Amino acid sequence: MIRKKQWLIIMNIWVAVILRYLTHVLKSLIMPWDPGHLAHQIEGSMW
Repeated sequence: MIRKKQWLIIMNIWVAVILRYLTHVLKSLIMPWDPGHLAHQIEGSMW
């Protein structure tokens, strides 16, 4: 069995990743006309 603390850490990481992805998707839906959007996407995929 996974220890409770480890499980909580894993869940926190997953939540953070999902929230970041969702905010990214929402931003791209709300601001598709942002001139820096494409550059930001390319930058993000490089890291």
